[in-house]
Amino acid sequence: ASPADRLPEGTIEDWPDIAVRGVMLDLSRDKVPTMETLHGLLDRLAAWRCNHVELYMEHTFAYPGHRTVWEEASPLDADDIGDLGRHCAELHIDLVANQNTLGHMERWLCHERYRKLALAPGGFRDFFGLPRSPSTLDPRNEDAFALVSELLSELAGHFDAPLVNIGLDEPWELQAGDPAEWLRWLSRLRGIDSLSGRRLLVWGDVLALHPELIPKLADGVVVGEWGYEHNHPWEERLGRLSEAGQASWVCVGTSSWLSVLGRSANMMGNCASGARAAIEHGCEGYLATEWGDCGYLQPLAVAEPGLAFAMACAWCVETNAGFDVQSLARALDCQVFLDEANRMGSAILGLGNLYRELPLELPNMSGLVMNCYYPQLASGVGLTSGMTPEHLARIAETLAAEARSFAGGRSSRADGGVLLSEVAYATELVALLVADHQERLKGDGQLGSVTPPARTLLRDRLDGIMVEHERAWHARNRRGGFDASRAWLAHLQSCYESGYADPEWNGPLAARFFRDHPLP
Repeated sequence: ASPADRLPEGTIEDWPDIAVRGVMLDLSRDKVPTMETLHGLLDRLAAWRCNHVELYMEHTFAYPGHRTVWEEASPLDADDIGDLGRHCAELHIDLVANQNTLGHMERWLCHERYRKLALAPGGFRDFFGLPRSPSTLDPRNEDAFALVSELLSELAGHFDAPLVNIGLDEPWELQAGDPAEWLRWLSRLRGIDSLSGRRLLVWGDVLALHPELIPKLADGVVVGEWGYEHNHPWEERLGRLSEAGQASWVCVGTSSWLSVLGRSANMMGNCASGARAAIEHGCEGYLATEWGDCGYLQPLAVAEPGLAFAMACAWCVETNAGFDVQSLARALDCQVFLDEANRMGSAILGLGNLYRELPLELPNMSGLVMNCYYPQLASGVGLTSGMTPEHLARIAETLAAEARSFAGGRSSRADGGVLLSEVAYATELVALLVADHQERLKGDGQLGSVTPPARTLLRDRLDGIMVEHERAWHARNRRGGFDASRAWLAHLQSCYESGYADPEWNGPLAARFFRDHPLP
């Protein structure tokens, strides 16, 4: 070979800014990926220098004796965990047990067998005033503690990692009560024999509201300070933990959930600021989370840029956190989408920035698609205050252009065709929702002001989108959970047909629960 064809000789010195660089995947709302999907994603995560993976579970592990809870979820079982654990070991990734154990137990508490363990067995109203089925275990109930002890003992036995994530976030029905109940519950979990010698990772939201509890935490507890916005108050929250000598992690997000197409700018800011804060405060770990709230309508192609960028920031924040959109797009084409046409990275980030075209940017969600999840909300007010036909026209034009650009990509990934089809589904869904807003703004903003012919057109478009949603789902995920995901779109479809949006709608789980257990 000629000198021009040779690589220069030298020594590369490289090391990570943060020792533990993790990813958490939501398997409970509502997607349980196929083993093929999980193996492929693990390979990519390893290439992005991830060394820690958690599978967030509420009801999606096949616990012996609890078939009622998981039988429709296509759960992972012990053999699946063993298979994934071996693959992770080959990739130098720790596979870590994750089971929520206080709040977010609605998939258990909706069943009569377990409802007596709830803090509010009849359900409650959330901070939006909407009805929610029971979600939090009663920490004073001995049977609730016995259940959680059984679950943790069973699950932890299938994982070798010395850390277990036990959740404890968002115990909604407990929030107005005595915060010491949360601490007592954690202390009891810390004493479970099967967890002896393991450290417990707990989410930090309750401690952020009640910092007086921090010095009282048991030994072997690690706090995961989570925040998913670009301006999250890392300094204040982590400062309290470090002053108390409390071990902590930073937990950021992909900004994909409740958006369908992502929130690119927020994702970049959140991942970068979280990595800087983790380094500044000496955090042991950094966890990038991918959630699936409200039917998990976003595709994997929308989530992967956030996972890859987060891992890059955790490896070397100064090299990667300063990326502009163009630089990140090139990196995504090279390292994520393997796109020989160099179009997919730029397009996915452009689609993910559509939310910024609206005057009001919302935390943890995109106002652009709120009419999908909650059709009872009016357009142009509330969560979409300031939205005008001009905003929507610009969004529709950009959406169409970026969708064409992504479709022109040439991915060499084995699932390259799936990437194209799932983004096509997601862009078609958002285009429908833009058209929905446009029709509402011709009236008073409510769905009821949309003319019957326009609603018929919206319904017919949604028919085709639901077919694509099903196709995209089954290309990557198990059957269980699909009906629950589809129910969000089916509800929107029924609203188009009737012209009426139930003001009490809060998702299919709540609708099913309160059909049999009406709130007083």
